[in-house]
Amino acid sequence: MIIVKKEGIFMALRDDLAKLVQSEGEKGPFVSIFMNIHLLDVDGKKDRTTYKDLVNGARAEFDKRYPEKDWRGYQQRFERVLQEPSLGNNVAKSMAVVVGQSYTYQYYLDTTVDDNFEISDTLYILPVVKNSQYDVTYDLLKLDKKSFQLYQVVDGLIQKVALPEDAPTNAEKALGNQLTGGDEKQKADGRGEAQVFHGHNPKDDSDKGDERNYFDLVDEYIHKNYSLREHHPLILMAVSEDAGEFDKRSHNQELITDIRAEKVPAVINRKTMQDAIEGVNDQVRALGLDNLKQDMDNARSGKRYTDNLDGIVKDAIEGRISILALAEGAKVPGRITLDQDVDTTSEDAKQNNLLNDVAVTVIGFGGHVFIVDPSTMPNGAKATAALRGHQKA
Repeated sequence: MIIVKKEGIFMALRDDLAKLVQSEGEKGPFVSIFMNIHLLDVDGKKDRTTYKDLVNGARAEFDKRYPEKDWRGYQQRFERVLQEPSLGNNVAKSMAVVVGQSYTYQYYLDTTVDDNFEISDTLYILPVVKNSQYDVTYDLLKLDKKSFQLYQVVDGLIQKVALPEDAPTNAEKALGNQLTGGDEKQKADGRGEAQVFHGHNPKDDSDKGDERNYFDLVDEYIHKNYSLREHHPLILMAVSEDAGEFDKRSHNQELITDIRAEKVPAVINRKTMQDAIEGVNDQVRALGLDNLKQDMDNARSGKRYTDNLDGIVKDAIEGRISILALAEGAKVPGRITLDQDVDTTSEDAKQNNLLNDVAVTVIGFGGHVFIVDPSTMPNGAKATAALRGHQKA
């Protein structure tokens, strides 16, 4: 089976990893390529050269570590990725390609990585986890008084939603005969001279009424056709005045009012929109980090918390970990074997990162894994965990 994430096809990373880890019959070795993508590399030559060099390096290491295994199947799967018109998708900063004995998994990342390859009996997932750990997934409503566009942001990457013909994409189409505003006209007296009126202008009221009516229609449409179905957070891209008016009138419970994209690009395309939402993505990640800290505090007060590495490995194998936090860049030689034993002495174990295997095991049992700044870890711990169920003695 080939699993390839192409532009325009969004898959929830957390679900993908869980399915991948839990899939029966899929055995290693797994060969993973991680590389940055250069957006200015128009013809893709630089990225393709880097990709080929990494694959060649992985092959040499594979042949050395697994002389009894046949590389040809891996080579064919890696070459299929090169058949894509572009290695990138115009907005991703990097990509991961993981090849097993019966599938290819390609994922675009919104974070930069070190160009490298990993070969192991277990999926190597830490860079992919870091990319999407805070679930930067939301709907973005680009709105003004006259029109709207809808975008989906999944794992930090933006994609425009193709709206149906009946969507109220502009006020004129949406309001029709109900549109009361329009071009202001002068009123002429019987002598044919234009009269100038001072004071209150009824047109201002009609324009405001049109704006309110249009915002109500947009709110109802997005709520009914997207928010109720997908339950994604909804974030506005609008100038402050329009955003404030929409906030006041909206009945959409998915609308996030304290995060907003106020700078609308002068030129609208996928690249400029991706640049425009980077600040929003950072705010969403910050909220995710706050939630993680709160979950860990709750686990600590409920005596479901541990930062003992040996205990964490044992709890992971027993399926007791709900949340695992790992210090970014931390490495511990070792591996968890297919028989769920811990090996720290073999040559394979010495080349493997035990923390990656712990992460894979936790995800396999439906837990969540986060990669955090080492400075936030207590007492220089490489791993902390919140446990499921009853209190830990």
